[in-house]
Amino acid sequence: MKRVIVISDTHTNSTVGLCPAYVNLDDGGTYIPSKPQKVMLKAFHDFCDKSLDTKDPITLIINGDMVEDGHKGTQVISRNKATIMSMAVDVLSPLIDKAEKVFIIRGTEYHTGNSGELEESIAQDLDNVVPISKKGTASWWHLRTKISNVRFDIAHHISMGGLPWTEKNAANKLSAVLMYQYAEWGELPPQVAIRSHVHRVSDSGMNYPIYSITQPCWCMATSYVHRIGGSNARPHIGGMIIDCDNGKYNVTVERYNPYREKIHDCDK
Repeated sequence: MKRVIVISDTHTNSTVGLCPAYVNLDDGGTYIPSKPQKVMLKAFHDFCDKSLDTKDPITLIINGDMVEDGHKGTQVISRNKATIMSMAVDVLSPLIDKAEKVFIIRGTEYHTGNSGELEESIAQDLDNVVPISKKGTASWWHLRTKISNVRFDIAHHISMGGLPWTEKNAANKLSAVLMYQYAEWGELPPQVAIRSHVHRVSDSGMNYPIYSITQPCWCMATSYVHRIGGSNARPHIGGMIIDCDNGKYNVTVERYNPYREKIHDCDK
């Protein structure tokens, strides 16, 4: 039996992403997380407690957008890459320290730098990271692996419908596409396919031989989400626990309530 813990889209260094309890800035100042970030950090610690409650070997998969470089955006805590990397390792250390193996998947270049440079830099610094090769890169664009004889296909990016009744089809689409793609290669298809990026959960269930799922995130609504009219959309906050045993698997998705401001009452 082996346990696989999958998290993604922590966007650490974003003012709406997962953040340590405090951040010491380069010039001596301190960043204190916002109330939504504090609620999210408490939820993350609960997820860590649940996912680490096992005696089985743990594989941790961080499926992209681990940090927020921000480029021209204003919703960032620091522009210092060393501070960004330190924040990410700090907040994720409960999981990283307990994992036997860590896979870091590259996310979106806008968030993590060209060719996922920040994720690659973090991966190179961790002793328990599984690299692509001993002399190659330490992070992955696309991970195909077997864990306790369960076949996985994992990458960060996926597209998803923008409406409540269309977004759930993302996982079904992924299962169908992968079946064709693996058939074209003449390969045995994966049993589990995981994607992230969209910050929303969709699940193919028993519809296809490949079980596909899109990940929840650890990030509140950004200015981009407000710009496209998503201010009232509830963020899907959480992570996944997959217990694998000689070709069989059990998936648990832990979901948490995000912070939401109360309705402003002008009559008071």
